[in-house]
Amino acid sequence: MDPAVLAAIIPTPIALLAAGAAYAAGHIQGRSAYRGAVDAVRRQHQRDAYAAFLSAIRDYADQTEIGACQDAARRQVGVGPFQEEDDAARERVYRRASQIRAAVPLEPVRSAAAVIDLEGPKEVADLAQRAKDHARNAGREPVGPNFLERLNRGLELPSGTPSRLLMLKAIDEFTAAARDHLNGEKSPAPQQSA
Repeated sequence: MDPAVLAAIIPTPIALLAAGAAYAAGHIQGRSAYRGAVDAVRRQHQRDAYAAFLSAIRDYADQTEIGACQDAARRQVGVGPFQEEDDAARERVYRRASQIRAAVPLEPVRSAAAVIDLEGPKEVADLAQRAKDHARNAGREPVGPNFLERLNRGLELPSGTPSRLLMLKAIDEFTAAARDHLNGEKSPAPQQSA
């Protein structure tokens, strides 16, 4: 074979390999640049969803706080803050406080949790669901003398841990997992609570 033909044929496969490698590298780099922008936008949407959920569930926790409901009930029933209550007035206050607590809307918490369910990841969505479930139960727990007395004295309640305390714990777990996810840290598996 002619040396000039050989000299022209040998670099051709090398050039084709180099062109293929350059194409593959460019494709990967272009895809990475695209995915980086998509990931940044997605991360911002997750951050917004997590913040909306925390805002909604903390507002709900504040509105269903036993002392706040009891104070509102006292005002509505007509019992002053330093006024001695007889058993009938105390019972009216407890009944009204339970009604006030049960009337706090859970819908903002549900809506925010639904967005987290879409945004993910699953571990964070599961913790948001657990916090929402405890919030729903906390709003239904009645306010009563034995409950408040035992809670204020730090005694264990006969029916176990109140849903409000479970809700507050679940909010803390959700916050930690969401923070870890947004910061790219590995969060521990969620613990099962009652």
